[in-house]
Amino acid sequence: MSRERFEILYRCLHFVDNTAHLNSQDKLYKVRPLIDLLVNNFQSVYKPGSKLVVDESMVPFRGRLGIKQYIPGKAHKYGMKVYKACTPEGYTWNLEVHVGKGDNTAGLNSTESRVVNLCNEMLGKGCTIYSDNYYTSVILAEYLLVKKTYICGTVRPGRKYLCKEVVKAKLKKGEMKAAENRQGVKLYKWKDKRDVLTLSTVPEHGNGLLPSGKKNRKGEEIIKPESVIEYNKAKKGVDVADQLSSYYSPLRKSRKWYRKLALEMIAGISVTNAQILFIKYCSAKQVGVRAFTESVVLSLTKNIHEEITRSGKRTSDISGARKEHTLQEADGQKKNTRKRCRGCYEKISQSEGYKVATNKARRVSTFCNECDGQPHLCIPCFNEKHDA
Repeated sequence: MSRERFEILYRCLHFVDNTAHLNSQDKLYKVRPLIDLLVNNFQSVYKPGSKLVVDESMVPFRGRLGIKQYIPGKAHKYGMKVYKACTPEGYTWNLEVHVGKGDNTAGLNSTESRVVNLCNEMLGKGCTIYSDNYYTSVILAEYLLVKKTYICGTVRPGRKYLCKEVVKAKLKKGEMKAAENRQGVKLYKWKDKRDVLTLSTVPEHGNGLLPSGKKNRKGEEIIKPESVIEYNKAKKGVDVADQLSSYYSPLRKSRKWYRKLALEMIAGISVTNAQILFIKYCSAKQVGVRAFTESVVLSLTKNIHEEITRSGKRTSDISGARKEHTLQEADGQKKNTRKRCRGCYEKISQSEGYKVATNKARRVSTFCNECDGQPHLCIPCFNEKHDA
């Protein structure tokens, strides 16, 4: 596909009829059908296990937008904030785009309600939710216990209803202090390089220190509370999802926020989810992001290519792209694979003679794989020869 054709199609990319939503109060009405469709598919094709991770990620955008957020700790500081519920492997099971304060669950604030909304389908099934100190609180932990759901995560020392004796305890490196309330919410304070406060309702998490499987510089085994060990193993879920989708990001500079959000969900989150499921159920070895993305594109365009081949038309007649002619690099060292560019040689020989062309013609190591004789061509001559 030519660049001009791609830009025309990209300019016309919409996901809803704007005239039917002129008076809509939904700030995401331009992409709401797409979000609902993808979330339903994410949840229908895969059921998470006993662990879910709740965190937020950013879709970069610096234009004028009412829902734009600023998070200084993220790689992209400005953009649209997306709350995610992921598995520890990085599969995005549910998501919600931040549009402001919504309806809170009774007795919970906005951040606590966000956790409940994201994991609502898993409540009552004995699932454990892992969250950072932005979400974790005693009130949320007690609410989830009533719903037969556990929580484990770091907690801020200024949260309400924390045991002050544990929060204010002065510990030496490697020491731990813990407390538990009547509802079964356990608070741990462990001293590493700095104080680490964790909150847990998981019954298996005890008061002892366990080997973490890592050693310090002296070769000694590092011991940590079980809640910290489990949290470190599971918390990477959202970070893994963001990392995989960032390797070959489809995002480009645009003034239209909904295009960026839609492309991130289609070519970022969806492809990452598909890759995780493919590796887990269909492949015995790891598959790279680029290789998997290319295989998805080829599988989606295979029928189109076969239809063009049967009709006898060039691909450029339909999509603006060349059919199969590609410029390839010859194998081996360049000093051994360089030859005269046939296009340059022909043009110079017509005007100045073949003797001059022999010396002036550009020497390249690239050739066309489909032309007769696989002639060596430079990029300008290749484009002139195959111009539709």
